[in-house]
Amino acid sequence: MNSKESKTEQSKNNSATMDLENLQKNYSNLLAKYKSAVNEYTNFISDQTNNPDKKPSFTTINGYAVIGSERIGIKNISSLQECEASCAKLSNCTGATFITPKGNNRGCILSGGDLKVLRDREGTYAIIPKGKQLLLNMESINEQLIATNKEIITKIKNIQPVINKNVNQMSNKNRELVNNYKNLMEEREEISNLLKDYDTLDTTEDENQIKITKNYYSYILLLIVVIVFIFLLYSISFPSYGPSSYYSQSPYEPSPYGQSFVGSGSNGFLIVLLLLLLTVGLYFFTKYFR
Repeated sequence: MNSKESKTEQSKNNSATMDLENLQKNYSNLLAKYKSAVNEYTNFISDQTNNPDKKPSFTTINGYAVIGSERIGIKNISSLQECEASCAKLSNCTGATFITPKGNNRGCILSGGDLKVLRDREGTYAIIPKGKQLLLNMESINEQLIATNKEIITKIKNIQPVINKNVNQMSNKNRELVNNYKNLMEEREEISNLLKDYDTLDTTEDENQIKITKNYYSYILLLIVVIVFIFLLYSISFPSYGPSSYYSQSPYEPSPYGQSFVGSGSNGFLIVLLLLLLTVGLYFFTKYFR
């Protein structure tokens, strides 16, 4: 389905939905009117029951005419009130039709027995008992409710495929969201593990950097010790004596410094050896124990 067809279908669905909403509102309003009409009729019947001697009251409906199972007569009366009063005086009169004076068509038609109220032209009035009018009002609203109810059912049937389609789409969308949630949770766990690995790697790099720095300083210290060692070795191997002392002192005479040339060299080598062992020990201690 292309974009144009999709928009057309969506427009139809929206229109059908709005029509259904309007019908439901109209049905609710009619239902409220129907309940009110029922209550009004119930109250009227209760009043008639409690007051049996009360004269029946009449009401008029414009645009309607009355046809009774019995025809009492026709009176040449020019007002609606006179026609109603004429019917009320007769015990067998159940209703009347007043025709507004228009040319030769005028008068009051009195009827008895069962009444039928039919649609007529404007200016024609049906004069009927109050209870009959209340029942007719209830009947009219009831018919409107039935018609509206049928329209609602028809609309629902027409849009039911659309509703089912939307439900299926929502169901598929819900499954897609659930699957996406599961995937996101798995990816979240993977990201958490990667962050932990990154922190571990960063810590390892810091430790390695510290070790490298320590080793660097250890190598510098070792280099300094080696230089001192070479210097001492050179000094002991080649002692410096002044020219006068070299020629004035006999090799067999005791040294004025308390030791011979050979003894001084041996002690020097021993010192250098100790320094060398100390340096080697410091190197291995720094490398393997720190």
